Amino acid sequence: MMTPVGIAFSCPSCSSPLVFKTEYSLAQVCPTCFTINRKIRVEGAGIQKAEPVREELSILQIGATGSYQNEAFEVIGRIQYFLIESYRNHWYILYSNGKTGWLGDWAGNYSLFLESSYTGLEPVIEPVVGGTLALLQSSLEIEVIDIEVIDKVKSIYWEGEVPDQGLLEKNFTSIGLFNTSGQMGIIHTSGVGVPHAYLGKYVELQELTLKNTRVHHEWL
Repeated sequence: MMTPVGIAFSCPSCSSPLVFKTEYSLAQVCPTCFTINRKIRVEGAGIQKAEPVREELSILQIGATGSYQNEAFEVIGRIQYFLIESYRNHWYILYSNGKTGWLGDWAGNYSLFLESSYTGLEPVIEPVVGGTLALLQSSLEIEVIDIEVIDKVKSIYWEGEVPDQGLLEKNFTSIGLFNTSGQMGIIHTSGVGVPHAYLGKYVELQELTLKNTRVHHEWL
């Protein structure tokens, strides 16, 4: 059974009221009991639980709002990646026009990016820092972006609404990309199949005009 967007439903584990805000998210983590509620519910399916996200002093949170270049958005979910050398927050955002995207937040850097496609001719098996990889977004021309950092993902956590691929990712290498024009990209690759890719750009915090962010005492 499909749960309609915008219609409140009860978490099957704790009865907390929940609602999906976008058709593009396929699961929602209950903030009370951490049950993973899938938009398409199957009778008799077992209940899955998510581990709570880890504290890393981000000012962002579910329900924060902002705008960029006159496009308003709301934070509705997060995928939190912990890698061997670093961490990354991919905040899932819903724009006022109904589209979705990602707000990146890690190590004091912020970025806005969308799902993209790896368009290289060779499998991403042994990327090298300083090499190049090709990404394609929508009808834009291929952008070749320098490899910035390569890191292995150790663990993944979720909260709020997330697309289904966020619940399926595991055992992959994360490749950070950039070029001198300000574009950034990310590739998640396991060495087999088509890598998952994102393409966007770095932004300054003040450009996001954020509201309803966390305050310092909430970190304690």
